[in-house]
Amino acid sequence: TAADGKNVLAFGHSFMHKGNVNYFMTDADVIGTIAGQSNGVKIANIGSVIGRVNQDRETGVAGILGTFPTSVPVQIHVKDNALGTEETFGAQIAYDEDFLPILSGSVAYAAMSRVADSLGSSTAHVRFAIRTNAYEGGLFERRNMYYSPADVGQVAVTELLQAMNLIVTNAEKESDVIDVNVDVELDAGRETALLVSATPDKMTVKIRPYRKAEETLSIPYQVPKTQPTGTLNLDIRGGGFVPVNPLMLLAQAGLEVPDDEEKFKSTGDRLRELAEQGQNNEIIIAPGAAPAPTSEKEMKKRMKAAAKASERAAKEEPEKRVTLLADRKKREEKEKFFAPYVIENVIHATLKVER
Repeated sequence: TAADGKNVLAFGHSFMHKGNVNYFMTDADVIGTIAGQSNGVKIANIGSVIGRVNQDRETGVAGILGTFPTSVPVQIHVKDNALGTEETFGAQIAYDEDFLPILSGSVAYAAMSRVADSLGSSTAHVRFAIRTNAYEGGLFERRNMYYSPADVGQVAVTELLQAMNLIVTNAEKESDVIDVNVDVELDAGRETALLVSATPDKMTVKIRPYRKAEETLSIPYQVPKTQPTGTLNLDIRGGGFVPVNPLMLLAQAGLEVPDDEEKFKSTGDRLRELAEQGQNNEIIIAPGAAPAPTSEKEMKKRMKAAAKASERAAKEEPEKRVTLLADRKKREEKEKFFAPYVIENVIHATLKVER
C-alpha cells in the first residue's frame, strides 16, 4: 500500500476490475500469509471504515482517506415465534447498481438465518419498505407470505431483490435510495392450504389447511355490471398464481400479437405492477378464460371472431383505441380475500348470469 497524504494506492492488482467505483475502504490486520507458486494469500481481519475506494483498475485499487462512499442503510427486524426471540440488525451497503440488490437480499437472509437458526420447514410473513424517488410518494411497500420445506429465507427475499433491481436499473435516471426497512415474522411448520371447492351462488369457498380440518370461508363477489348474460367462468386461486396471458389465444390462432410493451414501461409503472401483484396468502376470485374449444368448428369460430376484433382495433382512431384499452382494464375486476395460509393451487367455478 502506498499513501500520499489522503490518497491511497493498494493491492497491486484489481479487485472487481470495474473502473470507477464506490466501495468502503477499511483498515485491516494481516494475521498470516500463505505462499503460492503464482501468488500468495493473506489472512486478515477487517477493521474500521477509513475512507472510500473510487478506482478499481488492473494494476490496483485507489481511494481517499476520510471520504466515505454513498451508502444505503438497511434495517431488518426478525421475530421467530417458535423460539420466542426477536432481533434487529443494521447494515450500510455502498451504492453500487450491480451489488445493491443482491447485498440487500443477502443481509435480510443472513438476519433470518441468525435468528431462526434452522433450515427446517417454516413459514415467513415479510414486509419491506424502500424510500426512493423512483416511486410516487417516495415510499414503496410490499407484504407477502412464504413457505418452504427447506429454507424459507431464500424465497422470502425474492421480491425485495426484484424491487431493488427495478429501482437501480431505472432507465430514466439514477434512482436515489434513502433506506430499506424489512420486517420478518417466522413460524415453525407449514402454514399452507389447498382450495377444495367453491359454491358460486353464495361464493362459499372450502380450503384444506395442511394437516388440519377443512375450513369454510364466505367471500363476497360482485359480478361486474358489464358482464353479459350467460355463463361466467371464474378462477379461484392463490394470489401467487399468475393468470395465463390473454394474448396467447391470438398467438395460437396465428394472428399478429402486439409488440411487447414491457420495454416502454417506466420504473414507476414496473414497481406499481409489483405492488399490485397478488400475495401468496390471498384468495383471488376473477373471471377466467373461456373453456377450451370442443371441436374444430368452434376453434375456427373463435379464430374468426378474434381476427375481426383485431381488424376493428387496427382501424380505430388512436384516441378511441386508448379508450378501448382503458375500458378493458376496468372490466378485469376481481375480489381479494386474505387467508392465514399460503394458497397453493387454483380451482374453477361456473356462474350463470341472468338479467
